[in-house]
Amino acid sequence: MRPASFFLLLALLPIQPLRASSDWSLCRVPLYTPPAATADTTGKTATTIEADRLFSPDGRILEFLGDVSLSRPPRNIEAERLLLDRSDQRIEAEGPLIYSDGGLRLEAGQLQLWRNPDRGRLEQVRFTLSENHLRGDARQVLLRSDQVSRFDSVRYSTCDPGNEAWSLSASRLDIDRESGRGTAINSVLRLGGLPVLYLPWMQFPIDDRRLSGLLVPTLESSDRNGSLLRLPLYWNLAPNYDMTLTPFESSRRGTGLDTETRYLFANHSGQLDLASIEDQETGRHRWLERWRNESELPGGIHARLLYQKVSDGDYLDDFDPPATGQNQDWLKSELQFNATPLGWEASLLYNRYQALNLDKPVSERPYERWPQLELNRLFLDPEGRWTLDWKNQWTQFRHDSNLEGERLWITPSLRYRLESAAGYLQPALRLDLAEYRLDQALNGDREPNRSLAIASLDSGLVFERLVGETRAWRQTLEPRLYLLYAPFRDQSGLPDFDSSKLPENLDNLFVDNRFSGGDRVGDAQQVSLSLSSRLYDTDNREILSLTLAQAHWLEPRRVSLDGQADSRDRSPLMTRMRYAPSAAWTLELSSAYDQDAGEPEQGDIALRHDRDGRVLNLEYHLRRDKLEQSTISMVYPLSGQWQLFAKRQYSVRRQMPVENLGGIAWQSCCWGFKLLYREAADRDFTRVDRSVLLQLTLKGLGSAGKRIDSIAESAILGYHPAF
Repeated sequence: MRPASFFLLLALLPIQPLRASSDWSLCRVPLYTPPAATADTTGKTATTIEADRLFSPDGRILEFLGDVSLSRPPRNIEAERLLLDRSDQRIEAEGPLIYSDGGLRLEAGQLQLWRNPDRGRLEQVRFTLSENHLRGDARQVLLRSDQVSRFDSVRYSTCDPGNEAWSLSASRLDIDRESGRGTAINSVLRLGGLPVLYLPWMQFPIDDRRLSGLLVPTLESSDRNGSLLRLPLYWNLAPNYDMTLTPFESSRRGTGLDTETRYLFANHSGQLDLASIEDQETGRHRWLERWRNESELPGGIHARLLYQKVSDGDYLDDFDPPATGQNQDWLKSELQFNATPLGWEASLLYNRYQALNLDKPVSERPYERWPQLELNRLFLDPEGRWTLDWKNQWTQFRHDSNLEGERLWITPSLRYRLESAAGYLQPALRLDLAEYRLDQALNGDREPNRSLAIASLDSGLVFERLVGETRAWRQTLEPRLYLLYAPFRDQSGLPDFDSSKLPENLDNLFVDNRFSGGDRVGDAQQVSLSLSSRLYDTDNREILSLTLAQAHWLEPRRVSLDGQADSRDRSPLMTRMRYAPSAAWTLELSSAYDQDAGEPEQGDIALRHDRDGRVLNLEYHLRRDKLEQSTISMVYPLSGQWQLFAKRQYSVRRQMPVENLGGIAWQSCCWGFKLLYREAADRDFTRVDRSVLLQLTLKGLGSAGKRIDSIAESAILGYHPAF
């Protein structure tokens, strides 16, 4: 029987109290086909009732019997008996009955629904939510309104039936969709049927709104700290700021507290991190302060703040080790303001440094800028050929043990570029003007200065030809000539606030100053030559590129930082090669070969493979008399469930590991784990810290130990978490 119209408003029962993973490919997802929507002659969704028999003694009560189906797509009720009371707008159904709404499916023994006010009750309920692979049961479900519901004696899991790795049960579960909260009473988490966690009361979010509560604990073990247990507590103070309090217990160092406060306002955002511990191993109070802030101020001014300070130089090594295993010697804090007044780029910078490596002398600590003011602008002609790059910088340099002073540095540069498909020609002229005011005389002068002009000419040609059996591939030949003239100026009377020598590599053969910073301008009568060739396939993808380059000097270079002139007449022979036979494989080589010494100055080799989740990286790095390291890293999925990942980074010069990793990840339908073993050398290669980290993930409930993913992503190029 199909009545022409019928009302039914039935609220979607909110079964998803916890966020769930979107990947359920390893599961037997409980799917069913929702009823197709039908429409009446007005185009509206129609409500239909079908049954074997219909009884109505007075026209007010309608009783449907035998294979009853009430449908208002996407909602549908199937039952053996359904009673409709038109007077109080009540529906009763007896089972076994099935209620479905899109991906939600409820099986119950009895159902009662009222229209005004919206409320209902279901008895002996079993439910599934296909999208989240969630299933469970409840003794009773009470629908108090279209927003509020209550589950009595509820239990649910995201595991496949018959393989329940974890489940969560509660004597009572209240769901409030309006507030976005769920409240559980007497909840118990079971792993493999064994109860592992009991909470008499807990609240959790049921949507994207954040909610205060206990996060999943994490457990680590390392040589430095022994066993380390963290119990994070999330505190949602307001929609735009929150806090995470993390008490932690170290078997070697005692009890401490980490706090993380985040905020987001209309013009300000940032994060404040505070940490404190009474270290029982050192007998000292140790702490960390870190504040990051970004602000948009009136007048189009952007402000950026980074403030960092620790109680001692070993704090970060002990409690916040870097993911790459490379420790830092200095901890920087800075405040910067940026604006663009009248088309100029203006910035004001303050910075300071805290020494972390106490073995290094204070004299090696970088200078603090207190402050540094920059005003720069790039002028372009309408045709884009002439470019005037005007840079102005004034800096007040401070240091605890070295010479202090201020520097005015002005560097306008003018370039003209002619370019076509066959090549380019670019002459350039740069003026370098520097003036100092020092707190004490240097070589008898408290106000030294420097002024000189630097001229350069950069040029290149591009030749092309078609190659291959079908002459469909394209090969280029690209010679490049760079001329540089920088006159000698005696700069031994100038301080060294921020300059250092650039590394000798291929790119730096074509710059007009071999020093960074503003305290030295290298003299040069230089000719740099390079020859490049590239090979492109029919899709214009670069298959091979090869470059050879070398610089020649017509006169010895006398400007230096250590007072020693460079009498070489040529640079090392630089090579760079990249070969990519397919999208999965790349081989990159670069070297600097010292022809006078007959040995390599530096070299880098990297072979990489990345396809279908399989990653392989082979690397070798050499810096003569400084560094020699080899690295092999890989990610290998054994199957849809198993993944291996590892890294071995070894210092040949130190005969010690820089960073070694060995990890395994396994996942099933509803849970998984990651286990990582790590070795990392300290900054001086005097000791190796060993640690073991475990990450446990219960899909649909939460995970612990996310630090494994951050370490692996930083250490292994191409690593992506499997889950």
